[in-house]
Amino acid sequence: MPTGPRASGKTLFLRSIRQIVDPRAPIESLVERLPRDEKDRRVSIYNSYFACFDNESHLNPDLMDEICTWVTGYSGTVRELYTTDEMRTFSAKRALGITGINIPITNSDALNRAFIIDMEPIPDGFDENSESKLIAENKFIDETKKSVPDTLAYIFDILVKCLERYDEVERQIKPNHRLADFVIWGETISRVIGNKDNEFLEAWHQNVQHQRSSEQPACWTSR
Repeated sequence: MPTGPRASGKTLFLRSIRQIVDPRAPIESLVERLPRDEKDRRVSIYNSYFACFDNESHLNPDLMDEICTWVTGYSGTVRELYTTDEMRTFSAKRALGITGINIPITNSDALNRAFIIDMEPIPDGFDENSESKLIAENKFIDETKKSVPDTLAYIFDILVKCLERYDEVERQIKPNHRLADFVIWGETISRVIGNKDNEFLEAWHQNVQHQRSSEQPACWTSR
């Protein structure tokens, strides 16, 4: 959940991740508006590996509850056609990305399932003391596409090493969050890519503290 002021790269951040793990064309379709109709929303999320939604100011309690179920495991049964009694079940677990200038969720259950990332404005050079860091979005996406084979190869190499070390890490740590499986995998990945022991656990603890401070309507402030 990247949050921050305009021109801080929130949407491009999600597009870049999705271009790697759940690519589709055109690039504008990588991040969309969250459908308000329940059926459209269910189809959009179900048919994605990593569904990304843009520019949300605040989600209502029902939407926040639904997000919780998708992250930990969604199951819903609907009638296929109004003229028949045949039913279809949608069952899945999905990762979601949501951008907003403010943190768009306040429900503690939803926050507990979120990485909250504070994005800083990208220097545009109008300040006499800074140099522009802006890059054309199409150029950035093209460079991301070129890097996908190497990026995926790196991810799979890390995964192989994580599978070898998972049992060892599981014996050594005590998860500090109710999403215990996620925490163990996170710490395993962190160690495999060269971080110090328990560095992920500390970072996740800080994220949890951020979550708790956000369990009320929030507005963005510069950090």
